[in-house]
Amino acid sequence: MNMNMLGKAGETLVSNFLQNEGWLVKTSVNQYDNKQDMIATRDDVTVTVEVKTQQPWHYQNAFTVKPNQLQKCLDVDALIFVETPSKESNHTVRMWNAVKRNYFTAKTRDGRSMACFDIDDMELMETYDDFDTVNSIRRHTNSEWSGQ
Repeated sequence: MNMNMLGKAGETLVSNFLQNEGWLVKTSVNQYDNKQDMIATRDDVTVTVEVKTQQPWHYQNAFTVKPNQLQKCLDVDALIFVETPSKESNHTVRMWNAVKRNYFTAKTRDGRSMACFDIDDMELMETYDDFDTVNSIRRHTNSEWSGQ
């Protein structure tokens, strides 16, 4: 439940950002949509958007995607990661555009195989350090470090 709420908070942040940039945003009504989280339209351009809200795997300097989500992330026009607050992010929420979709695989300590998207291949879209935004994300994180 917390993971779904965290995802929704990240999607809301991205939707608001895109709307402020002049995009008309239509979010998917199905939280388990296997194509995208939202569709954004501006002028004659329509893009599909997938949002992943998580703390990066700091050791790998990457955001991770489970194998069953990888194709969806590769197929959309825009893959956006919302970074949850951590010691490394100095209590901020950052929004990243994964412009390059190169990925590598790595195994976690508990043996799960994850697709990893290098943060160095991303563009920083926005940084939020205001109390309301940070807490709207922090209160739903499953991370061992929530910054509280």
